Amino acid sequence: MSYIGISYVYSSMEELMNEFSQLIIAQSMHVLRSCSIMYKDTNAYPPCLIVSTLFTIPSPLNSFSYTVYNLHPLPVVVNQNKYIYTNIPTTFGLNLINKTLAIWSDEQKRFKCRFSKIVQCEEEPTYVSLSSLPCMEQLFSSNGSTSNACEITHSINSQPAIINIVEGIWIFYNSNEVRHCNVYSNLNDFNEILTIDEPSILRLPCETFVECFPIFI
Repeated sequence: MSYIGISYVYSSMEELMNEFSQLIIAQSMHVLRSCSIMYKDTNAYPPCLIVSTLFTIPSPLNSFSYTVYNLHPLPVVVNQNKYIYTNIPTTFGLNLINKTLAIWSDEQKRFKCRFSKIVQCEEEPTYVSLSSLPCMEQLFSSNGSTSNACEITHSINSQPAIINIVEGIWIFYNSNEVRHCNVYSNLNDFNEILTIDEPSILRLPCETFVECFPIFI
């Protein structure tokens, strides 16, 4: 793979495909009656399936490029006591070259930005040094140190141990609970029992619902 005069060499086809799949931002499929590009004798050629893929240009490693994270701390429950990190941003951009964070306010994230494989915002984020947030600096440190600079809050776990990350993605975080849930789909008569007995990430397809009594998601 190469772009703007820069080439990349990969040791395996699997590695190359993994790299390409991260750059896909759109894809469409077209079915043609014939593979021929000529208007005559089209019946002499078999039909074609054409896949059109739109890639984004790989971001160069420089001080202007940020990797955007959507970070959701997971609670730890011990004897109905819940512990969780609280002094870290959930959505931020990180540049490890100049050790800088790009942080968006809640209003910007809700009304001014669109987060996908390409982040589009109407306003500039706030840029801060990674060292100004000791917890974040330790989390992204490569020296293996513990995150003792992170603030941890303690509360009684009185609510169902379920967190909604984004639409259609839920996290069950309490390993001490065993839940037997019913899965329903509005698209067909699909119905099954789902047993959750360990911390799990649940992704729900469109028009699919889960009932884990007394919770309905």
